[in-house]
Amino acid sequence: SNGLSPWISSLLIHPAERGNGYGGMLLKHVRREAAKLGFIKLYLATNHIGYYEKYGFHEFGLANLSFGTPTKIYEANSIGLTRIKEILLAKYPDTEAILIRGSYARGDGIDVQDIDLTVFRPECESKEEHIFENGVFYDLCIEPISFLEPMTKLLDHPYLAGGYADAKVLFDKTGKMEEYLSNFRAEYVKPLHFKARVECLIRQLDEQYQKVMGAQTEIDVHCRFATYTWTLCDVVLTATLKSTSWIRGLQKVGKDDKAMMNKIIDAEGHKTLSREQITALLPLYSELWSGAFWDFLKREIEWLILNISEPVGFHSLNICFMMGLDHATDKSEMFARWRTIIGGYQILPLSSSAGFKDFHNDALAYLNGKIEARQ
Repeated sequence: SNGLSPWISSLLIHPAERGNGYGGMLLKHVRREAAKLGFIKLYLATNHIGYYEKYGFHEFGLANLSFGTPTKIYEANSIGLTRIKEILLAKYPDTEAILIRGSYARGDGIDVQDIDLTVFRPECESKEEHIFENGVFYDLCIEPISFLEPMTKLLDHPYLAGGYADAKVLFDKTGKMEEYLSNFRAEYVKPLHFKARVECLIRQLDEQYQKVMGAQTEIDVHCRFATYTWTLCDVVLTATLKSTSWIRGLQKVGKDDKAMMNKIIDAEGHKTLSREQITALLPLYSELWSGAFWDFLKREIEWLILNISEPVGFHSLNICFMMGLDHATDKSEMFARWRTIIGGYQILPLSSSAGFKDFHNDALAYLNGKIEARQ
């Protein structure tokens, strides 16, 4: 079979059991088992378009296999949680516990290329690390075990709370993490903590609105507005008891509130951009971002462009570009090249400051309504 190995055999779910996520569970399981056996890649042959892509598989090519007809071949990385645990325990032998957070902990399936982990140690300095193993991006937070107390500090934090509400235990020397997470999830939904998280992000959103309105150049308006829309997605997700996500934030907003997603797309002005235009931007962005992390982001954004019917891929791409542009040496030249590719694209603050004010006020009313509904 073209020298590729190992292969995933046919995946069959009884019709009465379909729609329960069992296919995703089986695919995740086989990727974990492959990692334990030392395999880096897995392959499958299928003509089912649009299914395996949801779970992190990418089209590899076409081949005539034993049954003689041209068939699509897909590949995916293995998921080495056992391996990464061994790496972390060897590097930090005093580790008290390791938690898996984010989309992988929730079992979303499609985000298995990106796994968020927190390593808890005795008193140590908080820091972030990134490990690429078998093509998977492990985003690590190293924290002292005292970081977990008091619990209220995390429950009221708009960015951390969702991650700990979703978290699963990978390693636990304390024997107390399961109970801690159970208590955390019970407190997470309570109105007092919910209000603290949403109001914190509302204040950030209002500050960023003021920065957009006070920006002096077109480039600065774009940079400030990208941060504004990123935070808006964060606060909408927080207000619907979802954890934040800077790459797939707008896609996650659309799962709960399609109308809000479309309002953000309209404000960003890119509804008429074609996939070809959006894809043409990727080489330009690689000049601002390079290395393994950019390769990971590129695959994430390409997935959004190719697999989501709405043009949400541009949202993440725009945020990545504006973050890089903010620190670029020659902003004008890079922005001009970006503008050439996207043509007449216009964001709301530049087309109508009054419209942007109305948009912001509507967003605040929407978010305050979410707070009131939970009181």
